[in-house]
Amino acid sequence: MTSRILAALGAAAVATSLAVAVPAAPAAAAPAWQTVLTLSGAKEQVCKVAAADDTWRVRVRVDAGGATRATFGRVDVVRPTGALGGTWSSGRVAPGTVSAAGALTLPRNTSYRLRLRLENALAGRGADVAIGSVRAC
Repeated sequence: MTSRILAALGAAAVATSLAVAVPAAPAAAAPAWQTVLTLSGAKEQVCKVAAADDTWRVRVRVDAGGATRATFGRVDVVRPTGALGGTWSSGRVAPGTVSAAGALTLPRNTSYRLRLRLENALAGRGADVAIGSVRAC
C-alpha cells in the first residue's frame, strides 16, 4: 500500500514539474506615436509606414487625454512646390478623449512636408515637419 501511494505521489510530482507557463500571445503592437504639437494638454501625434507602392502612409491623431478644452487638429501635405496635397481634420476632440486615427498618403520624397495645426477656443499652434523626421509606427 505504501509503495502505491509513493508511486502515485511521484507521478503527480513529475506531472506538476512538467507543467510550463506559456505567456499569452502578444497583442498587435500599437503605433509608436510621435508628438509634434501640444496645446493646453492636447497632443497632435503622427507616425509613418512605408507602403509597397513607394509612398508613405502617415497616421495622424489628436490625443486630448490631458486637455483642458475641446481641441481641433489638422494636417496638410505640403508638396515641394508649396502647393497643398491631402488634408486630414480631427473634428472636435473632447477633453479626456483621443480622436480616431486618420491617414494621409504621400510620395517617399524628402522634399514633402506635413503642416500641422492644433486649435482650441482660446489659442492655436502650428508647425511644419519634414517627412524624414517623422518616425515609423
